[in-house]
Amino acid sequence: MDRNKYICADDRCNECPSLIELPIADLKKAGTSLETTRRNNTGKDEKRTATLPKLMLMELPNELSLEQFVATKSRIMSTKMVNGGNQARLVTERDGSYDIIKVETSNALIMVPPIEKGSTRSTLNHDVRNKKRPRKKGLVSMPARKVDSSFMELHRVHIDKSQLNEILASTCLYDPYNSNHQNAYDSSNFGLSLSELSAKVCVSQKEVYEGLESMEVFRSCSDYANARYFIISEEAMQDSCDAIISSLVEKEINVQHSTVRTLLDASMAMLEEQSSSHVERMHDARNIICHSLHLLRRGVFQYDDRFSDESNLNLDTKKLARTVAHQIFHSKSEPWCQEAFFSEWIRRMPEVEESFVPSLELLKGIAIVEEILNEDTQKLFLKYVPEKKLPFRVSDRFEILFKLRSKWAGADLEPYLSTIIEKSENSLSEVLLLHTRVATHNGKKWHTKK
Repeated sequence: MDRNKYICADDRCNECPSLIELPIADLKKAGTSLETTRRNNTGKDEKRTATLPKLMLMELPNELSLEQFVATKSRIMSTKMVNGGNQARLVTERDGSYDIIKVETSNALIMVPPIEKGSTRSTLNHDVRNKKRPRKKGLVSMPARKVDSSFMELHRVHIDKSQLNEILASTCLYDPYNSNHQNAYDSSNFGLSLSELSAKVCVSQKEVYEGLESMEVFRSCSDYANARYFIISEEAMQDSCDAIISSLVEKEINVQHSTVRTLLDASMAMLEEQSSSHVERMHDARNIICHSLHLLRRGVFQYDDRFSDESNLNLDTKKLARTVAHQIFHSKSEPWCQEAFFSEWIRRMPEVEESFVPSLELLKGIAIVEEILNEDTQKLFLKYVPEKKLPFRVSDRFEILFKLRSKWAGADLEPYLSTIIEKSENSLSEVLLLHTRVATHNGKKWHTKK
């Protein structure tokens, strides 16, 4: 055995963190029998039998040190069956989550050093370099013994956003027009906390937080640990965005120099003007509008972004344009003639940048272009296919996409896949390889259903 590949908890001389041998104290619980002889108070020797569990040897990945593994914030959150074998998950708050997978079972000869009377720890903590031997006084004979051992590996896992989305959509879809939801919201009982979501998806709270942030999920308050997280209904989000765009256009609010409060107040007033009987039932409309404004700001959405009523609006022109595009598509169910759509798009856009002109590039993930024969001429039409309305699971998403088109160009598929593909896991090309067939026609690659 190469000792450089192992670490023994009772040997301070070996500090290699690549493989762990559990301490003797951890072995003295249940499992393999061990018979020892000990002198009792009357001076007679008596035999005692102790049971020892199976030994587990665990190889740690390079990014996880022994100190991190045994840290107080590292814990086993759940066990499950995978491929017919036992598997558990190790969760660390700082260094991610790992599946613990059994890779081999064998018989190993475990050499156990003498143990001092009254202690479960080994006394073999001497200085090997000086070759000092431990004192014999107070030691108990513990011969080498054979026990079953399992070799374990840690495999890094990432949060499953599709699972997270399913949990939120099934239990945390907030409708501010629903009186039952309003009561739960007021009593801080609606939605789930980070700790509750962490337990459901079996990853750390940090990973859950980052997943929720990337999914732009609503947070009930600024205290991330005590906040409740949930999804706001599509109807409420649409109403709040309509009010924001209408306020910018009709009230001629200066995007460059106005504050968040100015647009918030105008949007609240606009909601009341549009449909007072409906808006009266929207609960906590101001916070919902504020969340929509947060999503329209420049840069990537972040919970800890310094965003208050007195902040500058700092709205992203392209995000505004995409929001207006959604509004236009909501106005009718049939596909739009591309030329007519762009005319309406320009007409509805707030005056944010003088040189800005909407482009087809901004409709990626919102609509697809179709050639339709109209009055004996081929015309380009735009069909509304919003990415956020597609299933979150990749296989289910491909099923819908191939019902819309029998073949897709890679560039057209990308905006419908990029938001759900983890950067650290499968790349876009790997996902396409797994779920599609590639055919070449006239020098161009097409993806078809597999």
